[in-house]
Amino acid sequence: RSFSSSPRARSIAPESPRFIDIPQPPQRDVVKRPIVKGVLPVPRQVFRSNTGNNMIDPKTLSLSTMEPSNPEQELDTDTTTLSRRSYKARAAQTRRQNLRQGVMDLYTRQETQRTRSERKQAAIFKAHNAARVAPERDDERFTRTTVPQAVLDLLTKQPTSGRKSDPEAMERSRMNYQRDLQKKSERRREALQSLYVHARNFIVNEAQLDEAIEKTFGTEEKPIRWSTGSWSKFETTSIWAMGTPDTTNDMLARLNREGDSKTTQRIRDRPMGTSSERLKKIAEVLTGGK
Repeated sequence: RSFSSSPRARSIAPESPRFIDIPQPPQRDVVKRPIVKGVLPVPRQVFRSNTGNNMIDPKTLSLSTMEPSNPEQELDTDTTTLSRRSYKARAAQTRRQNLRQGVMDLYTRQETQRTRSERKQAAIFKAHNAARVAPERDDERFTRTTVPQAVLDLLTKQPTSGRKSDPEAMERSRMNYQRDLQKKSERRREALQSLYVHARNFIVNEAQLDEAIEKTFGTEEKPIRWSTGSWSKFETTSIWAMGTPDTTNDMLARLNREGDSKTTQRIRDRPMGTSSERLKKIAEVLTGGK
């Protein structure tokens, strides 16, 4: 038994989320419908038989609920002395009556649902058509991006308004197209000529490959040697003994002719490969050869 005089709501611990009373809306939680697994079968066509007869037709319905050929003349109504035959006759009569009423109720419900569905579809179709043919709203018209009329005609596949055929413009366009084709043909012819000229230096067999390797690296008896400097007599068989490749500072110093004495001296000691390549390209352009 608690001897505290504090109410029950005050006994909530501070770490509880209900320690501070926060008003809640009347419907704070959304009740989610449970996911029903499985697929419902296709409903049968109850009111259409295989023979083509309509099930709600009185003749068809009477054939399904035929009366007995030998009905009982007098059915015993006393439950205490109810015979077996009387009970079966009453049960059959109840089944026939329930079948007739059930078929009619099902047909009435089907017609009601079909009418409601058609009315709903007609309302949706009418609303869609009204929205499709409705004029543009003022807020959309005042806030939409301005699009040129030519672009609108192009998007809607309409003939461009305000544009007349200009024979001179068409002739200039045709000449520009022919000029571009001529330039493309010349570039292709030049590429083929360059390929033909360089083809004489292609390596196509093992003998030419061995010759190129010996020319570049030498043989085991006479390997290719490199000098470490213009004034040095020391030669080495490794190209890396001449130093590392040019850095960005070296290339900038070569262009600006600036830098410290060591960098300038190292640049002067190296062959001018870049200048030679540039002079070679200039000569090819001037002479038209390779």
